Amino acid sequence: MKSYPRLVALLRETMTLTTGEAEALTRGVEAEAVSRCGGIANVVRRAFALRHYAALRVLLARYPKAQDKTAFAIDTGFTGKRRVLVDDGKVVSHGHLAWDVFLTRIRTKQPH
Repeated sequence: MKSYPRLVALLRETMTLTTGEAEALTRGVEAEAVSRCGGIANVVRRAFALRHYAALRVLLARYPKAQDKTAFAIDTGFTGKRRVLVDDGKVVSHGHLAWDVFLTRIRTKQPH
């Protein structure tokens, strides 16, 4: 049977699984971790979310004074999956758009 040590290491790091649980996932066996997390779809979703947080951590390291404006953007009509980070009037998480331009685009996409 072929083993995937890099994949096992990635699963262990991102999902805090034991080696046995990570190896069971790579074999396609119903492992305790899979049932505990609610199925394969939830395991994959959780891994992608954790990967997103790693990307967010890189952005926050690059822009330490950035503010998280996701809650406000959602109230305004934002439906995206990424967090909205604003630093010095620019939305650094979405292509360095100006904050007011970003809000205008959100508002114009709303159905009336």
